[in-house]
Amino acid sequence: MERQEESINRELLSIADAAKELGINIEMIHKYIERGLETVKDENGEIRIPKVVVESWKNPADAFQLQWLYQVEKLMNQTEAERLESINKQIAEFEDKYHGTFQQLFGNLINDGEIDGMSEAVEIFDWKKLEIQKTWLISKLKGLMQMEKLIPRTEPQEIPYEVLVDSIPNGGKWEWSHGYLFFSDEDLRKVVLMLIAQIGLREMVEILPNRSRYELESILMLRPERD
Repeated sequence: MERQEESINRELLSIADAAKELGINIEMIHKYIERGLETVKDENGEIRIPKVVVESWKNPADAFQLQWLYQVEKLMNQTEAERLESINKQIAEFEDKYHGTFQQLFGNLINDGEIDGMSEAVEIFDWKKLEIQKTWLISKLKGLMQMEKLIPRTEPQEIPYEVLVDSIPNGGKWEWSHGYLFFSDEDLRKVVLMLIAQIGLREMVEILPNRSRYELESILMLRPERD
């Protein structure tokens, strides 16, 4: 058993040793870990990196694929708030490196062609994408917060612009096929709630055909009261 444990331990590298193997510094290997470099804990609870993983990351193609797969899985499991937090952290690193905000440093560049000619073009494009994603996520989160407050009531309500943007799927393009709109259940719920809030429950009931009113009344009579 001891020999087996010694064999396993020899296959686990410390962060410093892994950095040396990859020819990078400690700061960079911590960034690698954030991007998906696999770590484990040894019997003492110390963070280690399997040697086989380090060997994989020595190959640029394998390293890129591993990072890409990690990011895809991470994005699938992230909430919008977690994604925004991650983006803010990456933007902060760029701001610290370049000593300023994107707007201060590159806001005067009109088109991507001007960025393309710069030596740091790849990083600047990545930074720009992060800023765009940040703006979109903030807008979406504001819309979600507004949507939580938007409860259809008897009288009509004003619809905040953020709610409108968040409630209309596909950029306002509605698709139809075989008698059905191409909405997810969540998108459909948002659209219906927004429209009912706009006209108010009283008007909604007024415009319903009599048959629909009777059926609605039957449904409400059968359902238990909820908050």
